[in-house]
Amino acid sequence: MGRNSDSLDSANAYNRRLIEASLDPLVTIGPDGKITDVNSATEQITGCRREELIGTDFSDYFTEPEKARAGYRQAFREGLVRDYPLDLCHRDGHFTSVLYNASTYRDEEGKVIGVFAAARDITERLLAEEALRKANAYNRRLIEASLDPLVTIGPDGKITDANHATEQGTGYRREELIGTDFSDYFTEPEKARKGYQQAFRENVVRDYALELRHRSGMLTPVLYNASTYQDESGQVMGVFAAARDITERRRAESRMEQEMALRLEKERLLVYQSRLAAMGEMIGAIAHQWRQPLNAVASIVQDLEDAGRTGRLPVEYLQQGVSSAMVQIRYMSKTIDDFRNFFRPEKAKASFGILSVVQEAGEMLSTQLTRHRIHLFIDCDPQPGRQIVIFGHENEMKQVILNLITNARDAIEEKRHRAGMEAGMSGRISVRIEQLRDRVRIRVLDNGKGLPEEIASRIFEPYFTTKEPGKGTGLGLYMSKIIIENMGGTLTAHPLPEGSEFRIEVIHGTG
Repeated sequence: MGRNSDSLDSANAYNRRLIEASLDPLVTIGPDGKITDVNSATEQITGCRREELIGTDFSDYFTEPEKARAGYRQAFREGLVRDYPLDLCHRDGHFTSVLYNASTYRDEEGKVIGVFAAARDITERLLAEEALRKANAYNRRLIEASLDPLVTIGPDGKITDANHATEQGTGYRREELIGTDFSDYFTEPEKARKGYQQAFRENVVRDYALELRHRSGMLTPVLYNASTYQDESGQVMGVFAAARDITERRRAESRMEQEMALRLEKERLLVYQSRLAAMGEMIGAIAHQWRQPLNAVASIVQDLEDAGRTGRLPVEYLQQGVSSAMVQIRYMSKTIDDFRNFFRPEKAKASFGILSVVQEAGEMLSTQLTRHRIHLFIDCDPQPGRQIVIFGHENEMKQVILNLITNARDAIEEKRHRAGMEAGMSGRISVRIEQLRDRVRIRVLDNGKGLPEEIASRIFEPYFTTKEPGKGTGLGLYMSKIIIENMGGTLTAHPLPEGSEFRIEVIHGTG
């Protein structure tokens, strides 16, 4: 009898050490729901001593006694309970969230005599889950705050999350989008696939052009920007991609292209009209240039005719007359060549000396200026041993100089007409060429009618003219300004106390 008693004591001591070894609260519960044993961890979590707990109802120590009672009854009924959530009360009023795991134990005859229940404190886990829930809610608010479609993409190309803007852009609900292939929602799936693969490979993609397809068939042009996101260890988890709708930008670009095409067509028409006007000016200039040599040729022919009629036509006299006529004819031919070269289009820009351009323009108009008693002065101050060179189209620059000198001539004539002076007033046009640091300045000054301030602001508008009807198209200065600006320069007008000044500034150099 004494040996059996010792064995029982040893077994009880061993069981006691087992139950106390656990850091989790452990209890045994009888079929009546009464606690039959507890460990010290249960004492600590309830604030009650073991002697106080034994014999009391297990369910009395929880915030939901009925739920606790249903739990241990389930264990008696089914033999097992897993992760049963309860809130365990301490006697001071605070409670601890736990998960109970319970199983029955039996006597030697196999009869269920109680339930062994272990509680796992999940306070930290719940706090972590709450923090995660709050973080997810914050992230959700962030992703939904964007008006642009936003998605996250896994390494397999599947969508893992999407915002409301993506639902609107595709016509699919978030639940339908998640788990599907990102590339399936674009007109060029392979291009879309290469885009997110590039993001995984290079960590970022900027302004990647795609067309998003709505389930209705509507297409939206977008620019995608994407970057990878990583876990705590730095491993890439996926790609975050944001799409910017560029429909309005495309429309604006289209409108701009149309406006540009219209402007270019308008400029082309203006250039054509300007050329026609310039041709009219040139024909008039040719007529002036030819008047004197034609008169000379006519005199020679009449003289030869008179000599032939009287029978006095020595060979030497005939040869002299023919030679004189040929001089005039060659001069007229050169005039035609000069004006023909002026209208020949130049495809490539080149370097040219500005002084020779101004001199040639002056020669073309010399007869007209002389007839109107207008003196043309050309001043040039090049660096020693060097001529002043600019880069562009030589004939276009010559057209500008011709236009400015012609306008100066007309301004002088109009001033004479207004003053009733006829040709009594001496006209003066000066063209001054100056070398600045990196620029060339060409000033065309006259002592004509002048340029009122209210006109100076409009003088370069197309079709604006101060000349009498039929004497000006209003295109000359407009086209001159375009030509100079295409050379990277400026053309400006400046009133003078007596007359006006037009100032050209272009970059000096050889291109």
